[in-house]
Amino acid sequence: LLLVGWTKAELGGSEYHAHLGLHGGTVPTPDLAKAPGLFAKLHASMKLKQVVACHDLSEGGLAVALAEMCMAGGLGADVDLAVIDHAAFPASYDVDATLLFSESCSRFLVEIDPGKKYNFQTKMMGIPCIPIGRVSGGTRVKVKGVDGRQVIDVSIAEAHAAFHGGFQG
Repeated sequence: LLLVGWTKAELGGSEYHAHLGLHGGTVPTPDLAKAPGLFAKLHASMKLKQVVACHDLSEGGLAVALAEMCMAGGLGADVDLAVIDHAAFPASYDVDATLLFSESCSRFLVEIDPGKKYNFQTKMMGIPCIPIGRVSGGTRVKVKGVDGRQVIDVSIAEAHAAFHGGFQG
């Protein structure tokens, strides 16, 4: 699993802020100089069949994209947030939460066949393309925070129930 694109502390108007009842923050802004090149390179890699699966990191950020990909494929994943290169976050921001829920534009979670990773990363040269984890083949979605502690450990069935169920409070 690779994270493609630039991660910034852009949580303004995000699902994360809405869930917590927070207002303010930086709203995601597309970089119109960089985005077309990223899209062209990603599309070229898809045409070469280097990409197994791909999900945008818009509504809900990395956390939601990861859960949705795992639910769709029926396979778990192991992810490590500590490896994600990112812009400096304000001191008051929770780094794990920001990495999980940032809705920065032009970011993708991409699954690559391990034998094609080098070719994919070469094709994406000049664009952040960070190996952040792997498909586990199990039934759990696990994410380690920047300090190495487990911040998410949920079964695909639990994620599916939460995704398709209503608020029970």
